[in-house]
Amino acid sequence: FDEGLPAAGLTIWHIDESRTNNKNECYPPSDCSVTHYRVSLEQADGLWDLEKDTNNGDNGDLYPGSANNTSFTGSSTPDSDLYNGTAGYVKVTSISATAPVMTATLAAVPEPDISVTDSSGTNNDLEVPFGDIPNTSHTVTVTNLGDADLNIGQIPYVSDQPGLFRPFTITDNCSNRTIAPSAACTLTIQFTDPSPDTGAWGKVVRIPSDDPDKSEVVVSMCGTSPGESWPWTVSEGVNAEAFARVSGSCLPEEGNHTPARPVPVSPEDGATGLETTVTFQWEGVTDPEGDPVSYEIRYCEDNEGLQENCVAAKVEESTLTGMTKRTVYAGLGAGAGLLFFGMVIAGDGRRRRIALLAGMIILTAMLLVSCGKGAVSDVGSNVSGDTDTTILSYTVEGLSPDTAYSWHVVASDDKGAASLSYERSFTTRN
Repeated sequence: FDEGLPAAGLTIWHIDESRTNNKNECYPPSDCSVTHYRVSLEQADGLWDLEKDTNNGDNGDLYPGSANNTSFTGSSTPDSDLYNGTAGYVKVTSISATAPVMTATLAAVPEPDISVTDSSGTNNDLEVPFGDIPNTSHTVTVTNLGDADLNIGQIPYVSDQPGLFRPFTITDNCSNRTIAPSAACTLTIQFTDPSPDTGAWGKVVRIPSDDPDKSEVVVSMCGTSPGESWPWTVSEGVNAEAFARVSGSCLPEEGNHTPARPVPVSPEDGATGLETTVTFQWEGVTDPEGDPVSYEIRYCEDNEGLQENCVAAKVEESTLTGMTKRTVYAGLGAGAGLLFFGMVIAGDGRRRRIALLAGMIILTAMLLVSCGKGAVSDVGSNVSGDTDTTILSYTVEGLSPDTAYSWHVVASDDKGAASLSYERSFTTRN
């Protein structure tokens, strides 16, 4: 019976057995406490097209749908409240991608739901960049979007070791508090003048709670001395995770943006048996404002998660050991080849045999192209059209034998804004 549906996915129905028919449509912001369907489809895109008689269904109706909506709760759109506005306590979360077998987490009890926003830049990115403007403050707001009390734990180090956050000062109004549904508490973060010290600082604050889905929310903060750029420096109390979080959000000049995130290409992540001379390769990037971009290779000996003997090698144009152009072909994987193959054999007679032969030749060529491009990893497969990708390389000699290393690339513009690649690892041979 479902062959005619416009799309596949998970259906969620809102049923009111006291109604006798489906003639009384209603949708927000109208008061639907009396007038509403007996059986209503909760449409994942939240557009209520069926009630508005906009269409007979589309690819946004079933979960996760075109809106990629993976959650149906009291705070989602659409929400699980009853028609009279009272909480229904129904939660369908972690809805998987559309497939013949789908999964989701179901609950029908009151639960807290933590939401953390801030007054700096994008309000829900969990990043609080101050740039190079000291003696300014931002507010982090912790809100309970759930339908049960939210219990905040003790935020580590804020009260007993505040010096770990220097030069940031945190006023904590959230630790060990119970936040009622729809209520909130705040943290005020001030970037104090670091004089006479100069440099850059990045810290994180960890907010623990009894939210069943997010037991800890991590907020990063960063700032530099006036006129200073954001360098590679890990201050006391900042671990690798914290550094990765704050690096991309520190903008030393207001209105300036970081270059695109560089993509490591080689050595491949987890590679083993490498010589002590290693050539690092990565995809070159551009800057949103067109600023010139320079690079650094940062690599450290990785001793069971503790990074030691770190080196930041600035890549000068004269030290580049290679610069090549590579064309990335979009849509030429096995899937595209098989689709074409299925199309050409649908003919008949001698024409079908000729088309079949042509299809096999094209399919083989596609697979050869795909294999030929697979020699260098981490090329995006969703590039639209033919795109030239600049591959840069830099060679380092004298690494320690039989040693695990972590490495990444930093792309910086001439105003000091920097973007950090994802970290990769490799091990040298004995």
